[in-house]
Amino acid sequence: MRLAECLAATGNHEGAVKQFGAILAEKPNMLDLQKGAATALQQWGMQKKDLSAFNRSIQGDLPQKDGRNLIWGWLRLATMANSAYSQEAKASPVTEESRKRANRFKELFYEARYNVAKSRFLAGKAAPADQRRAQLEAAKTNIEQMAKLYPDLGGPNWKPLFDELLKQVNLELEKK
Repeated sequence: MRLAECLAATGNHEGAVKQFGAILAEKPNMLDLQKGAATALQQWGMQKKDLSAFNRSIQGDLPQKDGRNLIWGWLRLATMANSAYSQEAKASPVTEESRKRANRFKELFYEARYNVAKSRFLAGKAAPADQRRAQLEAAKTNIEQMAKLYPDLGGPNWKPLFDELLKQVNLELEKK
């Protein structure tokens, strides 16, 4: 994992994704690895202005024989975190440890959903003119849907980030 993180930090995002994939082939349910892989794909998109890499950061990458992606991407990571949060929140008896786990999953859910919108926004900025608006509109829709479903948008840790991202998306949409 450290090698994958170092590869990403030095700008070798393709190598980082391959390294994350090699580890995930053995341990596919490790959330920190899944998050690292999605982040590396997002950074790859930023570095190369590659819309495909942004989409793979959202949808996942490295398709397997069963049709599922070895790297989950931000959407599936959010789904898994939300499911795990729901299970932990229902745990009985509630202990300090179960509360901490539930909060960790809740934070991961908001982080993943934020990064779905952020990837769309970044893709919109990198996209050719004919694709720009669609990407930016997708980012805006994602944030607005999150605000409807979760009005506090994750509380003080995430709401300011969602709000700022929405402001940036709207500014970009006004330019077009």
